[in-house]
Amino acid sequence: MRLTRRSATLASAIIGMTLSVSNGQTDLRFSVTNLRPNTIYTIWTIFYPLQWPMYFASGSVRPALDPNYPTGPAGYYVDGGVVAPTASLSAEFTNGMGLDPGVTFVTDSWGNGSAHLTLDYNILGNTYDDGPPVGNKSLVTQCVVDSPGPQPGPCPSTSNVMRVTTTWLRKYIAQVPAADRAAQCANYNASDPGAIYWQCVEPSTVDPNTGAGWPRVWRFPFDHFRLAAHPDGLTHGFIGGNDTEHVIDMVGRRCKLTNTCP
Repeated sequence: MRLTRRSATLASAIIGMTLSVSNGQTDLRFSVTNLRPNTIYTIWTIFYPLQWPMYFASGSVRPALDPNYPTGPAGYYVDGGVVAPTASLSAEFTNGMGLDPGVTFVTDSWGNGSAHLTLDYNILGNTYDDGPPVGNKSLVTQCVVDSPGPQPGPCPSTSNVMRVTTTWLRKYIAQVPAADRAAQCANYNASDPGAIYWQCVEPSTVDPNTGAGWPRVWRFPFDHFRLAAHPDGLTHGFIGGNDTEHVIDMVGRRCKLTNTCP
C-alpha cells in the first residue's frame, strides 16, 4: 500500500507525506518546504478526533479537538494519552537530550527539511493488536484490573495501580482473557496469583538465551498527524509538551490518506 498527500496550510509552505505499508511495517517519508529556518520539528500521532473545519481556540496555537468526543473516541483507553510519538516500538528516546528518534528533523536556512524512517508496525492498522501504539497519559501510573481488555472508566478501588514510566501504554497479563494468558504472555505464571499484574511479554520477542522480551502494548487507529516546531531547540522525548513550548504548524488527517473523509 502506498499513499501520498500534499497540502499547503501556511503561506507558500508545503508538506509532503508518503506511506508504504508492507509485511506489518510502514515506510514513512516526510518533506517540508518554506517552514521556519534552522528549526527542529517533530511529528506526532494523534488519536483524538480533530474538529473540522480546523478551529483554533482564542489564544491557542493548537487545533481544537472535536467537542463531540470530550473524553476521546469511543473505546479509547482511560490511561492513553492524546498524542504519541511517531516512532518505532524499538526507538530509544533521549527525552530531549539530543534529537529523539521517530520523525524528527531540522530545517535548513531556507526552511526545507525531510525525514525517512521505517516503523515496526502497520500505522494504518485498526485493532487493539495492530496499528500505531498508544502513549501514556500519565508519567508513572496505570490502572490494571483483573478483567480482559483496557480499563474504560475510573480505576476501581479493588484494582492495582501500577507505577511505571514508559513510552507506550503497556498491556498487563490481567488485561488478557484468562484462557489466553499462557499463550499470549511468555512470563505468565499460573501458580502465582500476583503474576497477573506483571506486564505481558510477547512470546515471539523472547530471546532464548536471556529469556528477555518486549511487553505487549495497546494500539488504536490514529485520527491525524501534527507537525510541531521547537523554536527552543529542545524536543520532549515521548511527551507531547504544551502550547507554550512549541507551535503546531500543520495537520494531516487519516481520512485524507485513506480517502474516507465525509
